[in-house]
Amino acid sequence: MLLNTTYSLVRQLGVLLNVTLSELCPQLTKIVTLLPYFLVYNDTKRHLRFMEENEAADLWIDLAPQQCTPFWPQTDSMAMHCKYRDSGVVSQHFPITKNHFTVLRMDKG
Repeated sequence: MLLNTTYSLVRQLGVLLNVTLSELCPQLTKIVTLLPYFLVYNDTKRHLRFMEENEAADLWIDLAPQQCTPFWPQTDSMAMHCKYRDSGVVSQHFPITKNHFTVLRMDKG
């Protein structure tokens, strides 16, 4: 749970936790790795933008080709929109709780 005392916000973040013993000194050292629960990966050759389905905000996140970025949902909708960076046409929302492939509509395609 993440607490922000400046704005009195409380958010619950999903993380993956991995604990391993060090190979150099397994009796004394544990390696703790925290990873975001959601990663967004752009497996295309074009710049994309994505946004969580959120009626209160219009916050697009840019994603370059072959790049991945952590994603921390702000709402409980667990749905996302995607579009090409220079396009005004937006995909329909799709679930982020499972692997998903979507076909984007294009302006001049």
